Amino acid sequence: MKQYLLIFPMIWAFVACSPDPKNTDEGKTTDSVTSVAAKHDTTVPIAEKAVESSEKAVPNIPEKKETTPPKQEQGGGKRAASLFDRFRTSQVLVVNAADEKAIQGTLRLYEWDAAKKIWQLKSDKIAVTLGRTGLAWAKGLQPQDWSSGESKKEGDGKAPQGIFEMSSLFGYAEKSKLSFSPKMPYTHNISSLICVDDINSAHYNQILDSKNVKADWKSKEDMLRKDNLYELGAVVAYNTQNVVKGDGSCVFLHIWRAADKATAGCTAMTAANAKAIFSQLDASKKPLLIQMTSENYEKYKDVLQFP
Repeated sequence: MKQYLLIFPMIWAFVACSPDPKNTDEGKTTDSVTSVAAKHDTTVPIAEKAVESSEKAVPNIPEKKETTPPKQEQGGGKRAASLFDRFRTSQVLVVNAADEKAIQGTLRLYEWDAAKKIWQLKSDKIAVTLGRTGLAWAKGLQPQDWSSGESKKEGDGKAPQGIFEMSSLFGYAEKSKLSFSPKMPYTHNISSLICVDDINSAHYNQILDSKNVKADWKSKEDMLRKDNLYELGAVVAYNTQNVVKGDGSCVFLHIWRAADKATAGCTAMTAANAKAIFSQLDASKKPLLIQMTSENYEKYKDVLQFP
């Protein structure tokens, strides 16, 4: 925004305003799934908006930071619309935890009502379990200056805290045999399908068919497990673009072991709740996961206009 400042005597100056053992969710050293390699790539990237700045800022005039809450309009219309405008999402999963060390939390699903300009709650508040060591800030769509304290790393047992795209679904059944018609890309887990969590592999943080790739990994996750944890799941697109080796891999939403059993870095729920939530996820609505402590959610709620 450009403005003119009146400086005595009447001189105008132009300024610019400028889970631990491998293959168990309780003890794998990965965190959960993310990008999908070549043939199985189902990630739907969202282009970031370019930020233009063509003017030189005048010294001592601070720039408006992204964390400054925008002006709110009566009724909440502008507050709610901001998240939609920024990311073109009209579907949001909100996961809240009591604090960074919590291994349990709650999940709610919201959808944007364009006519009323409000976020509508589309699910009951459901119980979820989190990483065995809680939450840690991770690279996502949120402003990076929000991150404080420990950052997420491979094998830390922490679920990522931040805002992330949801890219696809997966499960043990063939797509045609599911009890619902998925509105997201869906991958049928077969015995050779894996997620690579070895930081030394060229395929780090990719889901791929191991029959079609020369193995260069010593560690991986089998997507067709011997239990029901991945019977139905959703891929969190964490660390999938400009992948940083060691920042974490294979992040999912999936079925839990039990209400008191933490994960290796995923977010888990009952099979019934997983089906209820995943059947509503719609790629055309560009679903996002907002996963934070309750304190951080309230702290930044007005910045990006959360539900």
